[in-house]
Amino acid sequence: MYALIILSLFVFLALAITLPQKYDYIVVGGGTTGLVVANRLSEDPKRTVLVIENGALGNSTLSSIPGNSGGINLAAMYDMHSAPVPNLGNQSFLVTVGNVVGGGSYVNGMQFDRGADADYDAWGELGNGDWDWNGLKPYFMKSNHFDAPHEDTIKAFGMTYDTKAYGDGPLKVSILGHYWSPNSVNKDTGMRSTSRTTYYDGIVSRKNLKLLPNTTVRNNQLSGS
Repeated sequence: MYALIILSLFVFLALAITLPQKYDYIVVGGGTTGLVVANRLSEDPKRTVLVIENGALGNSTLSSIPGNSGGINLAAMYDMHSAPVPNLGNQSFLVTVGNVVGGGSYVNGMQFDRGADADYDAWGELGNGDWDWNGLKPYFMKSNHFDAPHEDTIKAFGMTYDTKAYGDGPLKVSILGHYWSPNSVNKDTGMRSTSRTTYYDGIVSRKNLKLLPNTTVRNNQLSGS
């Protein structure tokens, strides 16, 4: 038996395409995590995967060019409201999220970092030891690799870095000249590195993978397991 991300009948908005009646896996949300999941699941050519994303296939330079990362690309964002927070007078707050293929990785500030060991060890103490630092580190390493900045940039800004903190994965990480921390950026192209460029663009040709952008899931009826 294989796990289904979301199973059975969906009601779609703006769905003007004929789809197969069944998929082995349906991933709702083609954001930072959804595209990674879809990539891994579709590695098996015998399994069909559908990704449904409310946002569009964004190609705006407001997001792709690192120098614009400090701005706000409203066209690629969606405003949600949090549940009331009891400790803050039951106020509800605006939560802005990525509304685009690639999700938050397409619109964030491109800072690439991890928490301290203790942050993840605290997760392990809640009952699942695999979620502590030692359990998660191999997967951190698997996801990315570090490209050293150009030599003239290193000298100009006095940069230091430790390549042992990175792995041999697909997400490209480097340091922009005017930043003090690593960035999710492709040094060779000078463009932002996102879950879309890293985990989707290179596998578009997979016949067992389908992406539906500009499509909203309004309801799901679960049956089976």
